[in-house]
Amino acid sequence: MRGTIKKNTKIDKKTGKETYTYEYLVYVGIDEKTGKRIYKRKRGFTKKTDCEDALRTLVNSVKNGSYLIDTEKLDVKTYLDYWLENYVKKNCAPSTIRRYKIYVSDMICKYIGTIQLNKVTIASIEKLYNDLHDIDSYNPRTINAMGSTLHGAFRHAIKWKFINSNPCDNADKLKLQKKQVNFWEAEKIPQYLKKLENTCIYNFVFLAVYTGLRYGELKALKWSDIDFTSGTLTVKRSMYFDDDSKETKVKSPKTEQGYRTIVLLPVVLDFLKKLKTSQKIIDINNFILINEETKNKYSISMSTKLKKTLEKLDIPVIRFHDLRHSYASMLLYYGVNIKTISSMLGHSDISTTMNVYSHVDLELQKREMEKLALKIK
Repeated sequence: MRGTIKKNTKIDKKTGKETYTYEYLVYVGIDEKTGKRIYKRKRGFTKKTDCEDALRTLVNSVKNGSYLIDTEKLDVKTYLDYWLENYVKKNCAPSTIRRYKIYVSDMICKYIGTIQLNKVTIASIEKLYNDLHDIDSYNPRTINAMGSTLHGAFRHAIKWKFINSNPCDNADKLKLQKKQVNFWEAEKIPQYLKKLENTCIYNFVFLAVYTGLRYGELKALKWSDIDFTSGTLTVKRSMYFDDDSKETKVKSPKTEQGYRTIVLLPVVLDFLKKLKTSQKIIDINNFILINEETKNKYSISMSTKLKKTLEKLDIPVIRFHDLRHSYASMLLYYGVNIKTISSMLGHSDISTTMNVYSHVDLELQKREMEKLALKIK
């Protein structure tokens, strides 16, 4: 890679005097978007030695990998659209793709979309966080989640040689208040389930609160995943609604820990045996929970049904995902250690479990101490 230098002659029309300028042309790489060869040209050098020095510097930067291909015209929005198309769509789950698109269109590009990618600074990022909070009233947790996504996008920009450093690295995120986890008290779960027994959501709620499975994992649960001999359930897949195709689809767990086998309570085994015996229609795909929920858009109808049913029956209203929290808090209540709980929930890191449920443990301690205080008055 040597490049070429060209001498240009210009004649002044009035004086007839000749002046000379120099320019260079050099191949610098392949355009990631089009696959075409890219050449860099620079004109206007009045001295040949200056042109040679600039060309030499450029050639060396291309050779050592520090040259960034044509970032002068690349703004944040254009880059993020490229990242969504060429990385996110190929590597992320549909729900993640939807979330990232919202972050990009509704949050990031609203404030920094027109800034040149290589001009984004730590101050730009911190101002983005503050504007989203102060002007748009986004929750700090949502803003920080978006920030983590943007950090990952810039990390790919470095890999693709669009920028040299990540402006998110040292940007301060917003301070968070400890997130409140809602759950049903362990000793009250049986009475709540009794009230729900004849409702259309009973099977889902029963299994969710006694297995800790996510809604999508429950929908994708098959009879072949249940081992009645060993009394275990194995999570192998999850069901979701694909916005693009408008169809319900099945996917594998995101992490290795997502594939998990849990030991079932005797009450759950009895429930499943009765359910299998009572089912008159056998699903062609062997799914356990034969219900209109498996045909409709992911989670929306279940969320609505759950809320309305709980309100009608005067049961504390929680989200469907809070049934998973109720399962975890029940395990904590009865003394199961946090590492086992983490494994049963399919968390990739025990710290995730500890962060989410540490204050649940304190809340359980507080409730027990209140009971004890009444006894020793």
